[in-house]
Amino acid sequence: MIGAGGSHFDDSLLEAVETFPAGLNALKKGGTLIVAAECGKGHGDTEFYEWSSEHKEPRHLETRLRHRFNYNGFKAAFLSRTLEAHRVCLVSTIPDYYVENTFHMKSATTVNAALHNAQRMQGSESTITVIPNASRVVPKLLEPAKQ
Repeated sequence: MIGAGGSHFDDSLLEAVETFPAGLNALKKGGTLIVAAECGKGHGDTEFYEWSSEHKEPRHLETRLRHRFNYNGFKAAFLSRTLEAHRVCLVSTIPDYYVENTFHMKSATTVNAALHNAQRMQGSESTITVIPNASRVVPKLLEPAKQ
């Protein structure tokens, strides 16, 4: 579970996505990332919304980015790639319809509800890692295991 970091970092989903890497390094494959971000300005930039609402596979978005890079498209592709490997549950003020149908994340009204849902899906033996201010965390890349 991560908190995006408060004002500026959680003003919109576009900005909150930048904090995801801090939480992703703590997840196992198939794990659930719970993101607490107010998103008072909604999804953010129109381009980010358009790229996200295309419902294309991440590789299609990444191919488009190679031909013409777009930072908002990059964030949409990153979100799409993240959702291939993990479940993401967003606790925000964005209406559930957009969270679930446009951005393909689960929606929860409270962190407690998100934690209960994640624990039901992952099992009672699952572990929880809390990163209260993910905007101030520098993710560490794990080195490949030596054989």
